[in-house]
Amino acid sequence: MEEVKKDNNQKKRPVPATKAELIAFAFEVGYSVAIPLAILAFGGRWLDRQMDTTPTFLVIGLLLSIVSTSIIIWRKVRTFL
Repeated sequence: MEEVKKDNNQKKRPVPATKAELIAFAFEVGYSVAIPLAILAFGGRWLDRQMDTTPTFLVIGLLLSIVSTSIIIWRKVRTFL
């Protein structure tokens, strides 16, 4: 049998993910979107009611949730790239 020589300059191709891994990843992304959105939106709404500044803090909370969710998802997706 011949030995197969490996070229150290070649990049390793990632192993395709299984269905279970993809489903787990989908749930992680879902939670990564839902949790910051819920916390920051409800927190902003609560602050608006306390300070009578409707919709200022709600909008700030939504914007912060978009930024934080984008960062979280980028970090998770980067492992697959």
